[in-house]
Amino acid sequence: MIRITYFHRKKRALANYSIEGIFERVRADLAGEVESKVVISPFVSNGLFRRLGNITAAKFSQSTVNHVTGDTNYLTLGLDRDRTVLTNHDCSFMTRASGWRREALRKFWLQWPIDHCRYVTTVSEASKRDLLTYVDCDPAKIHVVHNAIDPAFSLAAMQELGDPVRILQVGTAVNKNIERLAAALTGLPVCVCVVGRLNESQAAAMRQHNVTYESKTNLSAAEIRQLYVATDIVTFASIIEGFGLPILEAQATGRPVITSNVSSMPEVAGSGACLIDPFNVESMRQGFRRLIDDKEYRETIVNSGLANITRFDGKKIANQYLGLYQKIATGDT
Repeated sequence: MIRITYFHRKKRALANYSIEGIFERVRADLAGEVESKVVISPFVSNGLFRRLGNITAAKFSQSTVNHVTGDTNYLTLGLDRDRTVLTNHDCSFMTRASGWRREALRKFWLQWPIDHCRYVTTVSEASKRDLLTYVDCDPAKIHVVHNAIDPAFSLAAMQELGDPVRILQVGTAVNKNIERLAAALTGLPVCVCVVGRLNESQAAAMRQHNVTYESKTNLSAAEIRQLYVATDIVTFASIIEGFGLPILEAQATGRPVITSNVSSMPEVAGSGACLIDPFNVESMRQGFRRLIDDKEYRETIVNSGLANITRFDGKKIANQYLGLYQKIATGDT
């Protein structure tokens, strides 16, 4: 049985930990086929010395196969190159840096870690394309392995639209496009439930455009699933995403989703979403207007979404990782 060490980051307060959930499900789907060990970095990934401490700790925790699961790419620098898989989820952080800081990020978070592993996985073809714009790497080294849908999300009966229409927005990071979302919803009969804490700019945009909203934080996984059940439309109009799990979560729950026509989102959504231009407020508004006004269109989106999620079966995706682990364990090229 192949022994795998999965390397995870140390938790930060109020941070998103979807990566940990993704690989918890991978391990569950590979139970009985591999022997898994989880190693959490001893230090929060801040500053040079803490990161060097994390690299040193990783060096003494290796197995037959090492898998750095994301966000701490630099851990590969302490691991055996020929036994290591690195998952890079997205490169959006590169768009928020400039000058020497951007080049330092490129080398320390992307180029050097990728040079020091056997395989790289990324979660979408869009993420792979983005990655190749920043690193010098043989494209064949990078394998696209999608994220799986959490089986805890299940179909819930669709109700008539509420008055106001209940809209769910998951996430408040800069790329989530909250300010344009607020502008697009001006004058529409909606109430937006936001998962996450709005910053001052985002809250001001909601107030400026008279959009009724509520912000929810520190939710359990069960509470988040219930928000999907209680909503009418899920919005995920980001300007860039490595993947976009809320798209699949909406589809699995049987809720219509509106998402962007850029980055990874069309790849993930398939035909099961209303696609809009996230940089164009009017395009966003027209998408919401159509979903609210056209019941037949909503039902078509929902049915297409239910068909789409079969592409993201957990066992199928776990087996793609298993194939890479087996190549490393046997020395297969």
